[in-house]
Amino acid sequence: MTKFKIQLKESTTTNYWVEAEDYDEACMLIQNGEEDYQEVLHGDEDYTIISANDVELISHWGEVDGSSLQGYMDISYEEIYNILGEPNLENDGYKVDAEWGIKFPDTGEIATIYNYKTGTNYLGAEGLDPQDIRDWHIGGRDKNVVERVCKLLNTKPLDYLTARYGGK
Repeated sequence: MTKFKIQLKESTTTNYWVEAEDYDEACMLIQNGEEDYQEVLHGDEDYTIISANDVELISHWGEVDGSSLQGYMDISYEEIYNILGEPNLENDGYKVDAEWGIKFPDTGEIATIYNYKTGTNYLGAEGLDPQDIRDWHIGGRDKNVVERVCKLLNTKPLDYLTARYGGK
């Protein structure tokens, strides 16, 4: 067992420790009821743990005005749904089929997660149902929301070429 250093949100100077086999297990311990844990430090690397309890869902378009594409990720609809629930922003009925809006209360940053021109709204019968989409866009007002959204959803961002043309 490796000890992972944990820093609680309400205490920025006191560190706590959790024992886990690896980083993923430490994340699981945190996500399964230890919502107060903010950081897991292992070796020289810093990992910020963000759980769905650390974000607010946005349902009003006015709150995401001015956001734009910041990055991409490859994740299933089901994985997003399991963390954030049903899409909470009304889609445009044209280019988007499913969209979530979230706000990170600690910084006030907003982010959107949405498909773009891959579903049945845009492609008709040749488009994918939202449950079959894996190509998701991340919107916001700043690039750093990409990393925060990916950490929230336990995935990694994709660069443009990988997102656009596939591959690793």
